[in-house]
Order: sequence, then structure tokens, then C-alpha cells
Amino acid sequence: VAELIAGPSLDNSDGYDMRPGIAVSGSGIVTVAWAQWVGDDEGSTGPIMVCHGSSGQWGCGELAPASGVVAGKPAVAFADQTFHVVWRGGNGRLQRFFITCPHF
Repeated sequence: VAELIAGPSLDNSDGYDMRPGIAVSGSGIVTVAWAQWVGDDEGSTGPIMVCHGSSGQWGCGELAPASGVVAGKPAVAFADQTFHVVWRGGNGRLQRFFITCPHF
């Protein structure tokens, strides 16, 4: 049975924002991140979005404003009690965000 993750609605976008990065901690906490599609005629990308939680307890929101991700997706990994979210921005440089909490 699929679990519904509460959060922002996703516009149909030819697919790239529908390929989220995902990682799970040892205690079952899940982080899902994607580059949100803006929906304009130029196919612009919007923010990096993230949902974080487990078992019906989800928090979702914007991680970074203008992602610059085109035909790609953020990568998410869990190591050393930290979720690491990495993406290549519009300037071609890698950007990284950390999500930490003692109960991971």
C-alpha cells in the first residue's frame, strides 16, 4: 500500500521533477528531495523541495529558491546521523544542504 506524503502539489512537467532523490536513516526517517518545475513556456526550474519524516508525520517545504536543475535531480544520502542533499545549480557548481537531528 502506497503512503501519501503530505506536501505541495506537483505540476505535470515532462518528468524531471517527478524523479525525486530519497534516503532513509537507520531509524526509518525518510528524506525526499526534488527540483520543482515552474511551469512556464521556457521550462524553467523552481526551488529544490524536500519532504522529511515517516509514518504519516511529514514536513515539506522549500530547501533552496532557484535550483537551476535542468533534466536532473538532487541526490540524497544518509551518513553520520545527517541527511546530505546535493544538486548542481544553474551556475554549474554543486550545492549541498545538511539535515541533522539527534534521533536519526
